[in-house]
Amino acid sequence: MSISKAILDVLEQSSWIRKMFEEGIQLKKEFGEKNIFDLSLGNPLLEPPEKFKKKLIELSNSDEKGLHRYMPNQGFQSTREKVANSLAKESNFPITAEELIITTGAAGGVNAILKSILNPNDEIIVFSPFFVEYLFYIKNHNGIPVIAKTDENFFPDLSDLSKKITKNTNGLAAVMGHEIAHAVAKHSVERASRSLLLNIGTSIIDIAAGGVISRTSRQAGVD
Repeated sequence: MSISKAILDVLEQSSWIRKMFEEGIQLKKEFGEKNIFDLSLGNPLLEPPEKFKKKLIELSNSDEKGLHRYMPNQGFQSTREKVANSLAKESNFPITAEELIITTGAAGGVNAILKSILNPNDEIIVFSPFFVEYLFYIKNHNGIPVIAKTDENFFPDLSDLSKKITKNTNGLAAVMGHEIAHAVAKHSVERASRSLLLNIGTSIIDIAAGGVISRTSRQAGVD
């Protein structure tokens, strides 16, 4: 049985990630693990806390009936409530358990979201640099990734972004560290011109409205 061309292309494009990971292992042997920062696969640096390991062993050894069965699709209610409370406290934004779904990982969560919102040939804007798997996730669901630039501080280049928004744009993909996200939210708007922000905002509203604004402008002879 032959492998599809799409999967062959994915394997070819993703092989360099694995090469970087393997190169990182070799460099750690040469220069010491503390001297090499491996950003290839996103492996966590911190080990699970002792409390977590003890609880995991306790649950594994439990004789409680029904404990090791399927959970609700959106995750255990108690888990969602604790995560919601933590996020609300951290972000100072009202988040409830009803607005959360627990997934097996970021990849599964992102793929589920894209499956829910994308129609064939819809575009998702991805800020560069980005996790290379984003491109595969978008293509998994017949979407088209569009790369947008950032500046030397990794803030979105609003001038470039305004050129990338089209009638086919369905969303923006941005997963950032907490500090970067805070900086972007607080400072990028301050550094952008009001007219540029207005143009971007109008473009997004126009997309949501099915192009009503742009059609009206053309009919009125307004650029």
